[in-house]
Amino acid sequence: MRRVAFGLGANLGDRVAALQGAVDSLARHLSAPRVSSVYETAPVGGPEQPDYANAVLVGDSDEPASVLLARAHDAEALWLRTREVRWGPRTLDVDILALGDEVS
Repeated sequence: MRRVAFGLGANLGDRVAALQGAVDSLARHLSAPRVSSVYETAPVGGPEQPDYANAVLVGDSDEPASVLLARAHDAEALWLRTREVRWGPRTLDVDILALGDEVS
């Protein structure tokens, strides 16, 4: 088992519901999942856009990075995430921040 940390962010639609949706989708695949408070942050770079709601989900997993990344993309797809504008606004963004001591 390795510790995995997911960064969650959303700045379109119901931002907090999107974060909760990501937690619900991902946490069922983790042992001992824990989630941070929700923080509001201004966007950095990219086009003009609304502020983000952000949180971090941490837990333990024995799944490989490729499976965890696919799960992150699946959670984004549930919230109709599109990738049309680089660093643009999004309904949900899920990033793997850390996975054990793996470097990628």
